[in-house]
Amino acid sequence: FYALFKDIVEQGFVRPWIVSVCWIITGCVLLATDYRHKCRRSLRQFGIMAAILVGLAQGAALFPGISRSGSTLCVAILLGLHRRWAGEFSFLIGVPAIVGALLIKGVGFFDSVSDSLGWGPILLGSVVSAMVGFFALRLLIWALRKARLKYFAIYCYLIAVISLIVFYGLNSV
Repeated sequence: FYALFKDIVEQGFVRPWIVSVCWIITGCVLLATDYRHKCRRSLRQFGIMAAILVGLAQGAALFPGISRSGSTLCVAILLGLHRRWAGEFSFLIGVPAIVGALLIKGVGFFDSVSDSLGWGPILLGSVVSAMVGFFALRLLIWALRKARLKYFAIYCYLIAVISLIVFYGLNSV
């Protein structure tokens, strides 16, 4: 997926408006999912085509501002998968994606950064990131069970508007 859209994806890192648009898209998908209530399918009832669609949603997260876990959770729920199973499925399929990204991009990054910073700051940053990620996942699981994804949607909208203002000023927005 990355190979197909590499140029477009990497433009998002130099064009802040692309990230803002993707945050708005993420917010819309989260909001739409919050109102989907009849999600009763288990993982055993989740067909191969549905799994492929969730995988494509994961691929969309290559675009900066599209949440990987948010997109996979939302697509799974919109396809009728029970919220609990959607959460588990999303996190399970994320492992190969995260490991793959680490292998593809991370090795060169760590080599260049470790030379200039040293391993201490890298390890500290990794530990802090893991702790924040753990608490963020707990919050996401709580919101998922309570059908309160709208709060994450509001966050996406706010951060999109703030980033547009910061990068382009009030006169350009």
